[in-house]
Amino acid sequence: MKFDVGRDDVEVFLVAFSLLFLETVFFKTTVFIHDYLNAILVISYALLGLGIGALISYYYRDLPEDSVATLKILLMLSIVLSFINFVYFPMNLFLSPALISPFVFGSIIIAYFLKKSGSHRIYFFDLCGATLGVFSSVFFIPMLREENCFIFILLVLAISSSIYRYRNTIFKLFFCLFCCLVFASPAL
Repeated sequence: MKFDVGRDDVEVFLVAFSLLFLETVFFKTTVFIHDYLNAILVISYALLGLGIGALISYYYRDLPEDSVATLKILLMLSIVLSFINFVYFPMNLFLSPALISPFVFGSIIIAYFLKKSGSHRIYFFDLCGATLGVFSSVFFIPMLREENCFIFILLVLAISSSIYRYRNTIFKLFFCLFCCLVFASPAL
């Protein structure tokens, strides 16, 4: 039996990696800003977002392929909004839609690939990506610090989006502009 890794597998792996890495960054940042009770609530927000995303993907079963590009852009924008929420509104973290939305969009993306491809295979890459995301956060968060980890996650998502081929050129153009903004943001 030959085991080929496809683009869908890599896409799911990197999205799951990014989501669990982001959850760990949220937890670490909330511990720094608030206390452990609020940090544990961040884990609940991530689970709430994953559940909401699963419910939304159930009601929208047949998504066109270009919707994955839209969801990926929304996922990146929601990560930027969550960073803004931590920086400018650290006292307003309780049930913040900015903290829940990355997990909603990521869950919809993973559910799309679960329906499109073989679920056992996609689920394997989902679990591997999530596990590696948590383990790698142990090494990357002390090295990069929390604020740079947000940029690292956006970079991982940009790489995953370059792997997946989108047909619509408007999404490609918007995605390229968004990647330029992400790479230029440390210089700003």
